[in-house]
Formats: sequence, structure tokens, C-alpha cells
Amino acid sequence: MSLLNTLISLLAAIATPVGLSPGNDDLESDRVQLLSGKELSGHAVYEDRKLVLLRKGSKVREITHDKIESVTSRARGIRTLMKALDGYDAWRVSDNEALARQAEELGLQDEAHNLWWRVLAVEPENVTAHEALGHKRSGKRWKVVHAGRKVRMDSVRELARDFGKAWEFSTSHFDLRTNLSLEQALDLTLDLERLYVEFYRLFAHELRLFETEERMQVYIHSDASSFPEQSGESGYFKGDLNRVTIDASKGLVMYLVVHEVTHQLIYNTAVEEHTRHGAIPGWVDEGLAEYMAGSYQGIPARLVIDTESLRHSWFRVQADAKKPLSLSRVLNLSGGDFAASSHRQLKYAQVYTLVCFCLQGQEGRYRKAFMLFLNGAYDGKGSSTDFKSALAVKKKRFEEQWRGYVLQIAG
Repeated sequence: MSLLNTLISLLAAIATPVGLSPGNDDLESDRVQLLSGKELSGHAVYEDRKLVLLRKGSKVREITHDKIESVTSRARGIRTLMKALDGYDAWRVSDNEALARQAEELGLQDEAHNLWWRVLAVEPENVTAHEALGHKRSGKRWKVVHAGRKVRMDSVRELARDFGKAWEFSTSHFDLRTNLSLEQALDLTLDLERLYVEFYRLFAHELRLFETEERMQVYIHSDASSFPEQSGESGYFKGDLNRVTIDASKGLVMYLVVHEVTHQLIYNTAVEEHTRHGAIPGWVDEGLAEYMAGSYQGIPARLVIDTESLRHSWFRVQADAKKPLSLSRVLNLSGGDFAASSHRQLKYAQVYTLVCFCLQGQEGRYRKAFMLFLNGAYDGKGSSTDFKSALAVKKKRFEEQWRGYVLQIAG
């Protein structure tokens, strides 16, 4: 099937009337058309096969699908656009033009803006892209708005190398600031949204995760001098700023980006979401971040999370340890324990293998109970006692099974 036909099919599948497309500036612009003829507006914060939850102000209304004719939402739109990327050449002008127009039809104005910039990254003089972005000619030169002022298109790349004048691109859920190359910045706008969609694909229904409402900040520094170092870390997430900060002066490491943005997603769905009162224990936070990062595959602009792809090196670290941490010790690891130098690798290895075991080990035997525990942690009940209770754990037997799983994967 051609890309154009694929885009048409995907647009038709979500029944999105152009005039009602949700804009990024208004989270309550989603629409639910009822079979009765009544139309409801709000923010579609959750949807599964049975129902849609529509937030209007502080109230959340539950609407079952048997009463719904169509749904038009940013959540559906971004997932449709991310699916379309699977059949797309990131640096083919015609593909970017088609996707930019699709993003506009879906009401995803930020994604459309970024896709038009992808056209300019390949063809800096492309008139259609410049006009779509509202750029103006000055003589024979195009002028673009960058760092708060109008500059010539042929000088913007050099300016953006300074983090004080770095690229700034917004997506449906993120604000990205980086002085990496234009191509890398634009790849990241797609990969961040793909990571968001993948995180929700894996956990949204079992944890009943609401869509985030506050844009999450991601700052990626191509030079060490502008990177605000914290305890020797090359990347970190700070909840008070809702910001991930990454040092990419030695090259962009997507494993690190996925790890830290997963922390950000956990924080925003468990703590910032005002219907949850998360108390996510440190071992879960780090374990899930490693689980997502360890499952990362793909090329730039084509991020994929493949949970069947395990990070065997962590299994070997635990398998080779002369004295691995006990289950009780792992369940009581706090966030600060991972900053300490003592047994740091072993801590990361064991929280990773424990999360893998709970989600996938014993042919998925513990997954349902583990997700029950995570639901409790999202609601403030994440203690080691809560874990043992949810999984009905007999400590010695569970620890033996975990150890066996680790040895089997480690080989």
C-alpha cells in the first residue's frame, strides 16, 4: 500500500472531522459524538475497549462505547500519526509533506510544525514548508523566527549550536530544547512521542493511566560546558522542574534518554496526575526505567520498545555476583541508594531483573499480581509489605524462582 493510501486509511479509521480536530493549546477540545446526537467536549484522558473517560474541568465523565458514535481526540490523533511513521522515510520530502498535512488534519499543530521543519532540513528553500511555517522572504533570503528574533535561514544552524539559542521544538506531550544538529532535534521530537505511546501501550490499561496534561521538558546538551552537572550523572530527571537533562557532548545515547524519560512518565502519571497519589518505591522507578531502556531498539525517528529483547548484561551481573542483594534488600532500595557508589551496578541489575521476572518470568505467572501491586503504588501503597501481599509471596520460594530465571537468561 502506498504511503498516501495508508494515510487516507488511517484518517478514515478514527473518524476525525477536520473542523473538530483537537488543538494542542486546548486540552478540552476533544469531542465525543453520542448516538443520541449529543456532542460532548472535554479532554479524553482514558480510553479502552469498553469506555471513554472525558474530563471537563475537575469532573470526569464515564461514557461506554455502546453509546458513542465517534471520538475525536488528541490521544487518538497522536497514536494514528505514530502508526503512520512505520511506513515513512524520515528524510524524504514528499513523506514529510504528507505527514505534516495529516498532522494538521488531526489537529496536531506542533507535530505539523516539526514535520514542515523536516522538509526544510532537506530542502532549505522549500517554499511550501516556509509558507506553512509562516516564514517571510527578505530579498532572496528566507527569515525564520529563532530564539525570539528573526534570522536568516542560512545562519540558524550556527546560532543553534549555542545552548542559549538552542533549537526549541514542542510536541503533543514534550518541550524539547537542544543544541544538537537540526536533524537530531527533529528525530527526537518523533522518538519522544513514540516513547510516550509505547509506555501507554504497555501499561495504560492495566494501570488505568490518564493522559498527561502538562508538557514535559527535555533538555539535551551537545556541549559539556552548558550541561548543569548533578552528582557526576550524565543524565537525570528532576520532578520539581518536570525536566529531563542529558549530557550528549560525547554523542547522544538513546538508552539514557529512554531511561530518564521513563522516570518522567512515571512521575507525571503517578504524582502529577491529580487523581493519583503515587508513592513509587525507588526499586520500581529504576527497574521500570531500565526495563524500557533495555527494550529500546530502532533507528533515529523510529524508536521501538521490544520487551522480548532483554539486556543480558544485567542478568550476567547478578548471576556472577558473589553475594547478590536479598529480595528484602532490593524491595527496600530508595532513590538515593542508586546514587551511592557502593554496589551500584548490582542494584541496577537486580531491580531490572526483578521487574523482568515479575512481568515476564514463569510464563507471566506473576504479571497480573505485579500490576495489582503497581496500581497500589500509584495510589500510595508501594511498600515491601504491599509487594509481598499483592504477589502472595513466600519469600524463599519466590527468591529461588527469581534466581533460577536470572541464571537461565544469563546463560
